[in-house]
Amino acid sequence: MNIIVQVLVGLIAIFGALFFLDTGIAMNRAKDAVTRANMNSPAIYVGFPLVAFALFIGDTAMNGFSWAHLIEFLLITFIVPVGSALGSMYLGRAMMLSQVRLDPRTVREDLRDVSPATRDEAAETCREETEKHHHHLEKYSEYEEYEEYDEEFDEESDDAEENTADENRR
Repeated sequence: MNIIVQVLVGLIAIFGALFFLDTGIAMNRAKDAVTRANMNSPAIYVGFPLVAFALFIGDTAMNGFSWAHLIEFLLITFIVPVGSALGSMYLGRAMMLSQVRLDPRTVREDLRDVSPATRDEAAETCREETEKHHHHLEKYSEYEEYEEYDEEFDEESDDAEENTADENRR
């Protein structure tokens, strides 16, 4: 195999693998299961096709072009995201049914600007609906469980405000 093709395949594969690394780091930093379940997109929709494309190029360079390998590449590239979407849907449903607790800072409707008062009202409505439909579940306070996250968030916000104030002084 030509050195240029080897370098090209390596760069594409490493670039695709970086999406997996980035997704893994982001999932570790997420505060709740719902957020983690929604973070697979960069790896599945960008990283995986790049790695598969690198493999296809490498195989083509070593063994010559094959229609069967092209069809395999296309099927893999389009079927894996569909499987991932279905898996995410089932994970979300399982989390909803098992009443996984959300991070209190999670905005349930991210397409509109939500004030803290509106967020608290929506959380209360959601809690009431949950209790109405799942009366057998114990009541819990998600705010007590995530107090440590709130403290971290407050510290990060204070640090960010100090950095912004320092930059403005310069």
